Amino acid sequence: NGDLVEARLADGKLECAILQGSRPGFEMCHDMVKQGDAWVGSAMKHPDMPGFMSFNGTVVVFGDELRIKGCALHEAFCDSETWTRAQ
Repeated sequence: NGDLVEARLADGKLECAILQGSRPGFEMCHDMVKQGDAWVGSAMKHPDMPGFMSFNGTVVVFGDELRIKGCALHEAFCDSETWTRAQ
């Protein structure tokens, strides 16, 4: 959607915050932890959803791409996006 997001490690956990775009400062990943080749967590947020909603999330990095997936009701309702590293 054109947002600029910073994905970074803080105390060994993944955080993904919008820097510019729809909701600057909005944190999506909420301290995801590394499991194998993926980062996982149960408190993922989406900027277009109500604040009380959280999702089971998975983030995988492939070169210059970050593939992010969030699911509600276990795996019943999922959405995913691929983010590309800004130049």
